Amino acid sequence: MVRPGRTWLSRKKAQPAMAKESHPAQPVPSFADYIIDADRALQLRDWAAAASAAAAALAIDRDSSHPQGGAMTPRQRAAASVQLGCGLREQGDLPGAENAFRTAIAADPEYDEACYYLGRLLQRGSRASDAAAIYLEGLKATKSALLRRGLLLVRGRHQLRLHVLPDRVPRRCG
Repeated sequence: MVRPGRTWLSRKKAQPAMAKESHPAQPVPSFADYIIDADRALQLRDWAAAASAAAAALAIDRDSSHPQGGAMTPRQRAAASVQLGCGLREQGDLPGAENAFRTAIAADPEYDEACYYLGRLLQRGSRASDAAAIYLEGLKATKSALLRRGLLLVRGRHQLRLHVLPDRVPRRCG
């Protein structure tokens, strides 16, 4: 029963509304979420999004106040740096890409993709001897077919004379 002077509408307005902040807090994104986002963006050729997501993953790793700060393995750090480098390279930021690839190599010297992408970047920038040195350093750390391929590309295109070739690097035929 409605009291005199109050209508049904005034009672409805008088009821306290639920607080909009009562929904559960959004989970804090992890560096793994950003690495996955960067990978998807690279597949979609969204270079800016890939670079942004990879940079966010690396920022989380550097942030000691984040729940996952410092939790990346060297391989994860290298993979995120390679994703960043690829995104920057495709946007035309070649010095930034070179720095990202070198950071990846410093994080995990056995991550052959980092050496390969840095070598390819140097080759395209007419720095074939620097690219060959990167491939050779990578081959010392890991016997990667990817790095052997990069080295053969340098030798084939630039006719470099490489005096110290590892025995396992196949020579070009013909």
